[in-house]
Amino acid sequence: MPYTHVRAIEHAGLWALAKADFGKGGPVPALVSHDRILDVSARPETAGAGTVTELLEHWEAVLPVLAAVAADPRAVWLPLSDASLYSPVEP
Repeated sequence: MPYTHVRAIEHAGLWALAKADFGKGGPVPALVSHDRILDVSARPETAGAGTVTELLEHWEAVLPVLAAVAADPRAVWLPLSDASLYSPVEP
């Protein structure tokens, strides 16, 4: 069941991984930074990663890429309220 009324998320660090549905075809990997969210599945640097689990499987290589994406001033962050959030990792 998605969380649909989240306004801000407190987390360690500058950003956190999330699984989010932006209403465009199902959940995708995303970055959350407090009250904003970024769809990383739409970024060329992370294209092909359809799930958070896929990103975690290649964490050593993906971490610096995600950090660069999060710091990119051209990134189009949306209000966190624009997405429904799901548990990022499923067993």
